[in-house]
Amino acid sequence: MKKTSSILIIVSSLALAGIIFTQVYWVNNALDLREEQFNNQIGISTGRIANQLFAYQLDISSGNFQSPCDTALYNELPITEIINPQILDSLVSLEFSGMEHGEDYIYGVYNTLDTSFIIGNSTVEKRMLIHSPYQINLTCLYRPDIYMLSIHFNYENRMIFNTMIVWLIISIVLLIIVVFGNVYIIYNHLRHKKLSEIKTDFINNMTHEFKTPLSTIALASEMMIRPTINEYPYKVKRYANVINSENLRLQQQVDHILQLASLDRENIRIKFKLVQVNRVINQLVDQFKMKLESGNGHIRMELNAEQDEIYTDRNHFTNILSNLIDNALKYSMDEPDITVSTTQHENGIQIAVSDKGVGIRQEFQKQIFRKLYRVPTGDIHDVKGFGIGLYYVKTIVEAHGGKISLQSEINKGSTFIIYMPFNDNKENNE
Repeated sequence: MKKTSSILIIVSSLALAGIIFTQVYWVNNALDLREEQFNNQIGISTGRIANQLFAYQLDISSGNFQSPCDTALYNELPITEIINPQILDSLVSLEFSGMEHGEDYIYGVYNTLDTSFIIGNSTVEKRMLIHSPYQINLTCLYRPDIYMLSIHFNYENRMIFNTMIVWLIISIVLLIIVVFGNVYIIYNHLRHKKLSEIKTDFINNMTHEFKTPLSTIALASEMMIRPTINEYPYKVKRYANVINSENLRLQQQVDHILQLASLDRENIRIKFKLVQVNRVINQLVDQFKMKLESGNGHIRMELNAEQDEIYTDRNHFTNILSNLIDNALKYSMDEPDITVSTTQHENGIQIAVSDKGVGIRQEFQKQIFRKLYRVPTGDIHDVKGFGIGLYYVKTIVEAHGGKISLQSEINKGSTFIIYMPFNDNKENNE
């Protein structure tokens, strides 16, 4: 299935790349064709101007010559008497007035022998006129020297581009839609694939978490119903304690799942009451000390916040601290070493839970607060849990207007830092 999905993504990406390449190729060809058409149009217009100049000279001449290149009458006359600058200007203006940006041009008549300009509407951009592709020889109007009529458009590329602007916009919009649609489909596919993997992991974890205590309860119950068990009261008590302990463990797992369900429904109820942070921490640390006694672990407090009263939901606040301390305990190495500290700030209190455990890699640190996310450990599942705790902690902290952050290094430990505002205006509010 994974291989098929990868092949489909690769094929669709290659097809999209091919569509983009083909579209760009055709647009480029269309622009080249438009440029060729533009060049032909300007060439024809330039020739038409020269023909109109010649026709004008025929009208005012004495008619003693038979050919347009019979220049016997003009050998001794200056060119400005042969080509009237006002007539040339009006002809050029009339020819290009119908074109978009047709007014953004310069023209001139220059001598090819010494590049001197005789007639024109520009005295600055002579070099552009000399190298312009739009030129026509005026030999038939004036024979003694070779004069050229040259025209240069200041916004030639823009004029060509504007003729295709509508089709270019349509092409770009369609390409964007196709690219966005393809990316969105691939993104959704990968996202759903990831969610499916997370769901499968969650179900596997939940099955494992429930199966272990149920098996233990079943075994203890089986031992208690044996006829000879009443002869050993201490065994009855031990098995009863096992059942009670595993039952509490099951209840905790159910509570975690119910927490997730309540977060998904977005109907979290926050009852703000005045709570002493240092006091809550003292109570929690006392509870966790019992777990650490058998493992030679240590948990210490550094309660430096003098103003430690905040308005919060005591149950939720206790849960988030319990989750953080429990995580520090689970992810510590042989001998857990945990520190819980408080620091006072101007508008709130900072609570830090530090351990010297396995730490979290940099690439996973931004994802650990996601729902059902667990740091990958390969095929090793030595740490139990559903991936709910830190998601719950972040949600509740933010519901109080607070923030949570993480500092961690591999094999050096992790520190979760919570900032909780005083929320003086939320007394007795939900």
